Amino acid sequence: MSTTNNTPTPTPTSTPQYNKPSILSPVRLLEKLSKIDEGSRENTPIPSTATLLMITGMQSIGKNQKVAGEKLTKALEAAEKNKNQEELAAALLGLGYFYITTTDYDKSIQLYNASLAIWKQIHGNDFIHLADLILDIAKIYQCQNNEVEFKKTIESYQTLFKNNNKTPPTTCG
Repeated sequence: MSTTNNTPTPTPTSTPQYNKPSILSPVRLLEKLSKIDEGSRENTPIPSTATLLMITGMQSIGKNQKVAGEKLTKALEAAEKNKNQEELAAALLGLGYFYITTTDYDKSIQLYNASLAIWKQIHGNDFIHLADLILDIAKIYQCQNNEVEFKKTIESYQTLFKNNNKTPPTTCG
């Protein structure tokens, strides 16, 4: 099988396979999705235990996977305990990203979808800044070679842009 621009070209006897897309750290999404007021970003708040655990866990990815997994799991537990929805959504993303790095895409997709559901509760279904997260979810489905869910997620991505009277970027990765 050959691929061009991550589009599968099946060979006669194979199942379609995709190039494994790169999925960047979810930290880049948090600034777009956080509801912290722009004016208050200058006055840095004291981070919670969940946030500190997430930061140290993310820093350990690729260096010490055991520590990364432990810290990110504890971050999720702390976020669940303190019931802050943004922290919970962020912790789900962090642990989901960890599972991407271990190629456990089933766990990753579960965590990313749970995070997306929380961000939608916070911002509403048509919040344009959800686009990058939705695209990351599509990429995870692509890593799983799950063409059906990949296509449904890309359609959701395109619908988000349409609902915001915007044109989606022409490339997906």
